[in-house]
Amino acid sequence: MALASRALDLLARLDSTTTPDPSLVREVREVVRDLARAYYTEGESPIGDTQYDQLFGALQAWEQADPDLRVADSPTHRVGGSPLEAF
Repeated sequence: MALASRALDLLARLDSTTTPDPSLVREVREVVRDLARAYYTEGESPIGDTQYDQLFGALQAWEQADPDLRVADSPTHRVGGSPLEAF
């Protein structure tokens, strides 16, 4: 499934999820990481900023609410990514 489709599918699933399953958290984390890479290193924006912010915000809230869901390499612990070669 293409990245944008995966992200939109996850957004639809967030609306009905109050306490996430760890597998959903992992999937959101992976998609947020892939979206950030697309934006910062490939200069692409597969989804809108508001949609990205919703996914990122859900991930951040889940990790803050349940320390067992936190991982060291979560995109919530990073700022930006590798710069484009154009810079």
